[in-house]
Amino acid sequence: MSSKQEITQLFEDIHSACSLLIKYDKSVFNPGADSTQIDEFENRTGIKIPDDYRTLLMLSDGAQVLGRTATLFGIDDIGFSAEELPVEYVKIGELAGDGEILCFNNNNGTVVTIYENKKFVSSIKSCLKYCLEQCLDGLFMIGATNQQNIFRSYEIREKLTGFLKIRSLDPQKKTHEFMESSDEAKVKLMDSLPVMMQGLVYNTIPVAECIKYVNYLRTFPNFKADNFIRGLRRRVLDNYFNRERQLLDNGKATYNWDRYQLKELYNFDPAGMKYVNAGIVYRYNNSGDPDFVVLTDTGFRTKVVKKKLKISHRTKITEHPEFAFEINDIVIGDGAK
Repeated sequence: MSSKQEITQLFEDIHSACSLLIKYDKSVFNPGADSTQIDEFENRTGIKIPDDYRTLLMLSDGAQVLGRTATLFGIDDIGFSAEELPVEYVKIGELAGDGEILCFNNNNGTVVTIYENKKFVSSIKSCLKYCLEQCLDGLFMIGATNQQNIFRSYEIREKLTGFLKIRSLDPQKKTHEFMESSDEAKVKLMDSLPVMMQGLVYNTIPVAECIKYVNYLRTFPNFKADNFIRGLRRRVLDNYFNRERQLLDNGKATYNWDRYQLKELYNFDPAGMKYVNAGIVYRYNNSGDPDFVVLTDTGFRTKVVKKKLKISHRTKITEHPEFAFEINDIVIGDGAK
């Protein structure tokens, strides 16, 4: 299978899964760009779009996947960043919702992610695989049945079938199995579990075992460790926001939300439908108007966008991955890094 075919299959499977999860989390897929639009952008800006990213843009000229799971930039957003990046890096998206940036090196086309000021070699395919894992996790949690055939990938159909068979299993039994397994068997075990159950197992094993497991994953060349930790970080945000909504239902909260943020937190769409997960929350001034920030790209174009409420971990996850799924490590607002 060519790289173009693989990206197309991954994208179509993500799109199919998101259509099943429409009440669970918001997703938006713009129509694809054509090659002429991309060529004009490259000529105008001097930015050379890598081949795999070009394929993705022609499938969808910008996408939001399952809320904060991933924001993938379309042509009009490429290069705009609120963060200070080295001049050669071009921002093309955000991952996990806690400050991870997706970009590429304009000198050689290498795709990287930047998280906690550290760069990690990545790829468009790896990021799409992460998105698909999150989609499958969502389907597992809502108990989607008889949906395997909507996926093009045989591997994905088999994985979802396996996920749905283990809904009644006790995570503690899986934790015991994990502790008794070899490194290779640990990876196979975790791969057989949805992200949420991976997190439950990960949270109950000793810290030393967490670090040992992640370090073993880092010996793999296919970004396994990055996607594993990213998936846990992404899911712990849902846990935090869902706990916050439960607290608010009982007149409590861990953060001083204003009434505009509450509407976003409870995630009602214009038609009044409430999504299962919390929405993306923005900052507002005392008058109730959104805070805006002016972004500048590498070609000194400017763009005004709404400022998101900052979310991060109290602990540096790149140094202490054992905290990736720890709900009490999440910091919101002015205290966030």
